[in-house]
Parts: sequence; C-alpha cells; structure tokens
Amino acid sequence: VGIDWELRLDRVANAYYTTEANFSDIYSYTYWNARPFDLGDVNMLKLSASYRLTDAFTIFANLDNLLCKRWNLTPQVLANGHIHGLVGVSLRF
Repeated sequence: VGIDWELRLDRVANAYYTTEANFSDIYSYTYWNARPFDLGDVNMLKLSASYRLTDAFTIFANLDNLLCKRWNLTPQVLANGHIHGLVGVSLRF
C-alpha cells in the first residue's frame, strides 16, 4: 500500500499561433510565432496497492487525483478533475 503526492509548479508550454489566413506552409517560421502559456500547477494525491499471489503473479490497483483537481494538460486540453483508477494483474517470467 502506498500514498504519493505529486506537486509540479510553474508549468509553461509554448503555444504556437498565426495571424495569417493561409495555412499552406505551416512549417514556415514567418507565419508561426510562439508565446508562453501557463499550464497551471499540478497537485495530485495518489493511492496504490498491490498483492503478490506468487513469484510470477501480482494484482494491483491504483487511484489517481483523489483531490479531484483540474489543470491544463496542454494549452487547450484540461484534465477532467475526476478520480482515475487502474486495476490489473502483473505477470513476470
């Protein structure tokens, strides 16, 4: 069983934009400019548990974002702010 706290501060990404209506030459730096975009801070509480059945098999469960916080993943995409979970079996051979 484990509890983790993830804190990432001052996250910034370069967002590309253009004022030209012609997008035919998107790789030309004369059309595109970059400006910093504040992605916000990440403050996430995680809970994980695992149980070894044999030397080869382990079952596990992870829960992320127990605080239900939202932040920007990219300049236009927000994290949904819900608890995420994963349950699985690990096999080592």
